[in-house]
Amino acid sequence: MDRWRVVRRTWIAVLLILDVCLLPARVRAAPIFGASPRTQFFLGTAVRSFGLFQKSEGGGKELKVWTAPAIFSYALVTDATLTLVIPYQRRHLETPSADFDADGIGDITLSGKYRFYRRDLPFGRDQISFIGGLELPSGSTSKGPGLKAAPSLQLGSGGVDGIVGVAAGTTRSWYSIEGSLLAKINSEAKDFQFGNVLLYDLYLAYQTYPEWPTPPAQLNFSIEFNGRTSGDNEVDGKEVDTGGTVLFISPGIQYIVTGNLLFETGVQIPIVNDFPSGELEPDFTVLFGFRYFF
Repeated sequence: MDRWRVVRRTWIAVLLILDVCLLPARVRAAPIFGASPRTQFFLGTAVRSFGLFQKSEGGGKELKVWTAPAIFSYALVTDATLTLVIPYQRRHLETPSADFDADGIGDITLSGKYRFYRRDLPFGRDQISFIGGLELPSGSTSKGPGLKAAPSLQLGSGGVDGIVGVAAGTTRSWYSIEGSLLAKINSEAKDFQFGNVLLYDLYLAYQTYPEWPTPPAQLNFSIEFNGRTSGDNEVDGKEVDTGGTVLFISPGIQYIVTGNLLFETGVQIPIVNDFPSGELEPDFTVLFGFRYFF
């Protein structure tokens, strides 16, 4: 009996070493809505897309946004990844006096992630990464009444906006805890400037199937807390009282079908909505998507 126990533990150790050091890169569970410190383990490319529906309302207005991005990530080295996000959006804004529609490519984002701290443990890993990027003005700012009158309808911001932040996390055989803090610094365009945004996220995941070591199939349940605090917009150099804070609780499910394919779904429900009277407040968000690694 003891001999078979030793053999079994030896094979588990061998599988772990192969998984971390020798086998091709594998898709792994990660935050659905927030940012992750994880980079790809070997040189390779990851593709992600999803259908995202968001609904907001307030002040007699209602905004519905459908988003379907194409997300491409490429690992330059083990600890550095470049990501390109090309979002397609459809927006529908209802006001007391009229309805407006907008659809097309939104602002394209190019970002990089550098993992500057990594500690490998038996069946686990701790890591911290720096994240930085630019959001480029590829989306239209002239839909409906225009940027100043209806900023929430526009597909883009009109300016080159910066993104900077940090993400950290720990992963063990059956659970993960990750968090991130990102700042989006918006620039002025057409005498209009969106308020700067602070994004903060906490991700908790539990692997319900199977026990370690992980075979190709894997089922994970997660809960996220996603917060966003935005500053006031500026119109013609003057601040407009539009900023506020929203905090979502976001349950999710991820199912890894094979070593390089993952399906996921999640919903965001606001538990804190603190915006000026008359401003649009997030109602809920629903996401269905996939990730593929090759």
